[in-house]
Amino acid sequence: MVARRDFLENIVDYILKKMNKNNYIPQDINLFKYGLNIFIRYIIFFLTIFFITSFCGNFINVLLFDFTLIVLRFHCGGYHSENIYTCFFLSVFAMAVLPQILVRININKVINFFITELFIMLQIIKKHIKNIKKIYDKQFIKKMKIRKTIILVIINIIYLFLLYYDCNLGKMVTYACGINYFSMLNVIILKWKGDNKDVCVFR
Repeated sequence: MVARRDFLENIVDYILKKMNKNNYIPQDINLFKYGLNIFIRYIIFFLTIFFITSFCGNFINVLLFDFTLIVLRFHCGGYHSENIYTCFFLSVFAMAVLPQILVRININKVINFFITELFIMLQIIKKHIKNIKKIYDKQFIKKMKIRKTIILVIINIIYLFLLYYDCNLGKMVTYACGINYFSMLNVIILKWKGDNKDVCVFR
């Protein structure tokens, strides 16, 4: 883990050293460093998912699952790991390994339909799960609520279309909805446990 971190840091430092010849101010250098770290991390992340998916197959199914999950994650929120490496491995598992397992599960079309509708309705009702590391403007939250409902309705329409023409593709939307909802639920449970712990301490 440490070696990988040093390797990434060395790449970023080398790029910054080359850029620094333009005499950027320290604030700009810090901003570039932050952006480059995220950029390199995303490249490694998506390449890892691509290679796992290419090796295991089911590329279209996994692509649909990942796209749905990313859209849901952005508009509904979910669990965020504080450790970047835990986040990386959990994300790779959720987006490359898990859909390979789930695609092999056979669910009755009727049961599939009711499960999906339930997950979509629960995510429409539930408030956006905020990332505690980010600051949200009130206006942004208001827009996010409207956008979240519209996105979930669109996902539902796409799901119904896919379920009618290709049950396997429809299932991937179901699984993405389910995974994201349980990710949201995980945050609520962790927050509830934390709140209860605080209450016990103050009592």
